[in-house]
Formats: sequence, C-alpha cells, structure tokens
Amino acid sequence: MIEEEIDLRNILSIAVNRKWLIVLSFLIAVAAAVIYLHLKTPVYRATTTLLIEKELSKSSVREVIGIETRDKDYYQTQYAIIKSRKLAEEVIKTLNIACDGNPKDYVSGLIGAITVKPVGSTRLVDISVDDPNPGKAAIIVNTLAEKYIEENQKSRLFFSHKILSQFSEDEKNKILDGKYDIETLPSIMDNSLIQRLKGNLIEMQVQLARISTKYKENYPEVQGLKKAIQMLEEKISQETDKILFNIKAELMGKMTVNNIRVIDRAEIPETPISPNKKKVILVAAFLGLAAGAGLAFFLEFLDYTIKTKDDVEKHLGIPFLGYIPKVKPEKNEPFKLTGSTLSQNPSHFSESLRNIRVSITFSGEISTLLITSTVPGEGKTTFAVGLAFIFACTGNEVLLIDTDLRKPKIQQTFNIESTHGLSSYLSGQTTIDKIIHKTSTPNLSVIPAGAIPPNPSELLGQERFLELVEKLKKKFRWIIFDSPPIFPVSDAVIISKITDGAVYVANFGKVKKEGAYEGKEKLVKAGARIIGAVINNIDTEKHKYYYPYYSYYHYYGESKKQNKKPNSTEGDRS
Repeated sequence: MIEEEIDLRNILSIAVNRKWLIVLSFLIAVAAAVIYLHLKTPVYRATTTLLIEKELSKSSVREVIGIETRDKDYYQTQYAIIKSRKLAEEVIKTLNIACDGNPKDYVSGLIGAITVKPVGSTRLVDISVDDPNPGKAAIIVNTLAEKYIEENQKSRLFFSHKILSQFSEDEKNKILDGKYDIETLPSIMDNSLIQRLKGNLIEMQVQLARISTKYKENYPEVQGLKKAIQMLEEKISQETDKILFNIKAELMGKMTVNNIRVIDRAEIPETPISPNKKKVILVAAFLGLAAGAGLAFFLEFLDYTIKTKDDVEKHLGIPFLGYIPKVKPEKNEPFKLTGSTLSQNPSHFSESLRNIRVSITFSGEISTLLITSTVPGEGKTTFAVGLAFIFACTGNEVLLIDTDLRKPKIQQTFNIESTHGLSSYLSGQTTIDKIIHKTSTPNLSVIPAGAIPPNPSELLGQERFLELVEKLKKKFRWIIFDSPPIFPVSDAVIISKITDGAVYVANFGKVKKEGAYEGKEKLVKAGARIIGAVINNIDTEKHKYYYPYYSYYHYYGESKKQNKKPNSTEGDRS
C-alpha cells in the first residue's frame, strides 16, 4: 500500500473540512467543565506561618543532647510531627468537632487536609488546612499550630527534667563553677560521636608514635598525622563544649524557652483554591480541541475516498486531468446546464472544463471519448455535457451520445421531444439522420438514448453500433459518449472497446479508492485507453485547500465579470 504524504496543507484542509466536529467537541468539553464547576464543592485553604528555630536564642551552638542531628533530619521530623495522628486528635478534641461515622476516618481526613511547606531556604514553614468551610479551615490551622507549639514545649521540659535528674545539688554547682570533671558526664560518655572521634584520635596517635621512630619531625607523613590529630582534638573539644553549654543552660533554666513561634496567624480565606475555574476551563477547552482534532483526523484516516490528485495518481495509477467544482443553483432552483451557463458566465466550472479539454487535446489522436464513473451519482452526465459544450466552442463539430440506455438523462437535459434515439437505431427502427438532434449551441449535436430497451448490453455489443460510430466519425471531429457507470453493469466496458480514450469521473469524497481502482482495472483489462481521471463536484468554498486554483479562478472570474459588457458573448474558438 502506498503511503500518503502528510503536509501542512493536508492537515489544515482536514481541520477546515471537519471544523464543525472540532467546534462541537470544544463546546461539549467547555459545557462539561462549566457543569463540573457548578456541581463541585469549593475548597478553601487557610495558612499559618511558623518560625522553627533549631538553635538556642542568641547562640550558635547546636541544640543537641547526647546525639548529633543534621538540620534536614530535624526539620523533616518536625514536619512529620505536625501531620501526626496524635496532633490531629488533639485538635479535634480541643475544637470539639463532631465526627459523623468512624472517628478514625475523620482523623485521617484531617491529616490529608494538612499541608506543610517550607518557605524557600528559610526556617519559616507554612502550615495549611483545606476545608469547604473557610472559617473552619482558619480555626483548625490556628489550633493545629498552637497544639504543635505546646507539644514542642512539653518535649523540651521532658529533656530538661532528664538532665536535672542526673545530678545532685553539689554536682550542679560544680558544673556551673567549672570544677566538675566533664569527662565523667553521662551525656559525654554516652555520646557516640565523641567516642568515635576519641577512637580515631587514639589510632592516629599510635600511628604517629610508630612512624616517629623512623622519620624526623619535618617528614610529610609525620606532619600530616600531627595536623589530623590536632583537628580531631579540636572537634572533640567543640562537641564537648556544645554538650556542656546545653547542660549549663538547662541548669540555669534557659532551655525552657520555646524555639517555635507563630509569625502569621491564618485569616479566613475569601476565595477557594479548588476548583480553579480558570484552569479547569482552559484545560477543558484544550482537551476539547485536542479531542475534536484527534477525532477529525481519525475519521479522515477512515475516509478512504478519492479527494486529491495524489489519490488519482498513486492509488488509481492514472493521470490526473483536473478538479470540477460543484455548481451551486441560484434561488434554490435545481441546477440546469445550458450553453449560457458556460459561455456567458465565466466560472470555476467552465475554466476547469477548459483546462481538461486542453489536457485531452494533447493526449494524442483522439476523436471518440468515453465518459464513465465507478458508480451512479458521480456527475458524469453533467461533466460530459459540459465538456461537449467546451469542445463545441473551439469551432469543431461535436456529437454527444447518451449510451446510458438504462437511466438516460441527455434527452431531458436538452429538452428533446423526439422519441428517436440510439436504442431506436440499434434495434433497426430508424435512420441515423432521425436520431441526431441539433442544439442551440453552435457545432453541438446530440443523440439521446431513446426508449429504454430490455437488453442494453446486447444492443451496445452489436456490430451495428460499431458501424454507427465509424459513420459518425466521418462527420464529427469529437464524439463524446455519456456511458453508464462501470458498476453494477458492463455497458461502459463494452463501449470502451470502440473508443479512442476514456475519462474516469470520481465524485469528491464519495467513491471508495478500492471501488474506483477495480473499475479502472475492468477498463484496462478490456483494452481501454484511459486518458485520465477528474475529481468532480468539489465544493471550492468548503474544500479550498483541496482545490489549489480556487483563488486564481476567483480572481479571473471577478475581473472578467467587471470588464464584460452587457449581452456580450464569449468568443472562445481556440
């Protein structure tokens, strides 16, 4: 299967062709979003800002009792405490919030409504609570902050009591006076960091003593070990001083100060955070357009009909002769093709026929031309009549024969009252002169189908029909056969055997590529010479991207209308 090239023109043409589908999808999506916003309960967010100091006021010493804690670990722990079940239960109990159903589910719901967000790289943190009631959200988040501060204070008092209980009054005084052997303090003896540093210090001291027996003082390795030992000693001293400072601060009652305080209390929010109306509408609009475009391209992918020049040349494998625009009737009257339609009113239709006439003329020695299509209703009769008019304008004698002996239309088109036609002659009921009818258009004659016979295929397959064509070729420069479609009858295939060439008519967006290909193959197998195909009945306003010459014909037609004098006639005789 031949792959189709997709370019911007094709994409734009698809979008324009199915614009109402895209618009409908867009409107449905936006309407659904509006309904959603109307039914959705708004949620409000109240926020309290806290300052969480990890260090003691007016000091640069870590607030560590017996262990070293990193800043990140400390703050992550505090955030987890804020969202703890215990704290949520305290808030519910304090506010006496009624619980409908399972209290555990209510606690879980409150925890899920809490958001903890650090403010940049500062020690500030925003605590937020979401609730459909804006006043309730503010009360809950402020109470949560108060309970968190209370719990932190209780924790500090617990550690304070733990430190004080380790010493007698005499030991407390010695620690404060600096007369106590700090190395014997439990907080120092049990400190894993200090003990690890001391272990490393002993190892380095042993290593220094070992290499000092071999090398002098200025040896690089000796100097490096001494520097490392000095750094370890300073680190041990720093850690010891930190712990001692905290113990002294506790003994003097300085650690009872809370390191957490409220910076901004939550106020009642005025606007909801959810649903975000602007965002919902924009997302819905985007999704609607995307869904509409996707559906349009999907339907286009499923649409395997003939629409473009590439469809003719690639899928049918025959030359493309041109597009035939759709002729729109005026004042809601049915369109009727007449000479004035083509000669007195320049249009896309007539200009397209002229271009196709030129292509046919340069296709070689041709005097008999078959006009056919895949299935009924593709506009081949209108095309055949129009092409006959255009050929007649060149000054050559043209004969249009209605060989559709099943559903003839030529007689009605030209208002021929006589019942004599092709079927009458082939059945031996009349002569050639009686079936040829002159029209009001100079150089144009027609042979109508005549009475509908019971056996059209048998009549057309007679030697008498071939003899008729040979006689007519001596009188007319061009003979155009308006034949039945290839499917479901075989009349067109029979006629193609006695004509110099065939033009295949495909109705825009109506005939399937597979069907058109099969019809073309039937003609080829019969030995027909297919000059090319035309795409008929294209709406140039609606499908202008399929019809590349629309703007040029529009310009030509308008300018010609402006310059044409009243009652003037066209002199196309070339």
